[in-house]
Amino acid sequence: LIRYAAKEAYEQYGRSMVSSDMLDQLPSLIKAAEKQ
Repeated sequence: LIRYAAKEAYEQYGRSMVSSDMLDQLPSLIKAAEKQ
């Protein structure tokens, strides 16, 4: 989950991230996981 959050955050921000950038990605990742 952490790797996916980091990947999504990097794709969105295009730069180095802090943990809060990755935490912002968790709701969408959880929704995507629920659909599978």
